[in-house]
Amino acid sequence: MIFEISVYYLSCLPLWLSIFFIDVVSLCRGTEHGWTEWLSIDAILLATAMCGIYTYLWIKGAETPAGEKYIIDKAKEERFAAVEFMMSYVFPLFAFEFTQWDGVVLFLIFFGCFGFLVHRHRIFSTNPVMELLGYRVYECDLKPYKPAAGKEKIKGQSEIFKKSIVSRHELDGMPGCMIRTKIINNDYQFETEFTVPDSEE
Repeated sequence: MIFEISVYYLSCLPLWLSIFFIDVVSLCRGTEHGWTEWLSIDAILLATAMCGIYTYLWIKGAETPAGEKYIIDKAKEERFAAVEFMMSYVFPLFAFEFTQWDGVVLFLIFFGCFGFLVHRHRIFSTNPVMELLGYRVYECDLKPYKPAAGKEKIKGQSEIFKKSIVSRHELDGMPGCMIRTKIINNDYQFETEFTVPDSEE
């Protein structure tokens, strides 16, 4: 849950940078009451640092091979997931007045309600930070793996299910490859290991 909250906050990073810039400009112009700007700047710096560090540590921990193994039957990258999220949910938030305390309160109410809906409906949003780190979201058809006789074998050839996988690897056009994942929520999983099968197999 904390990871989801951190990613949700970081998904709005362009908004936080813009608010930071607006508040700094307002202070430089000599606003009469600057406590709103200073409070906003401090909150942005603290929240960004906390969410950034937690997300980094979670990802580093997820890179340790653990979790269920699957074989990829089919994968397709959700190429416009981040852009659609930004256009639909982040850009409208720029309409609030961030140098006035009442505008900040209205924004926090709206942002909090939206965050509740994102958590309730298990919406995982890719964000600029994860995009820069090379992570992508793939809609995958997967088959479960099961070790047998000292060798990994596919269990249930006809058992195929869909999952959204967050991965640094290119999963498009890689059927037959093995991945190991860590659960983010019921719909999204984080790839922790990626193996291309031997050519002879």
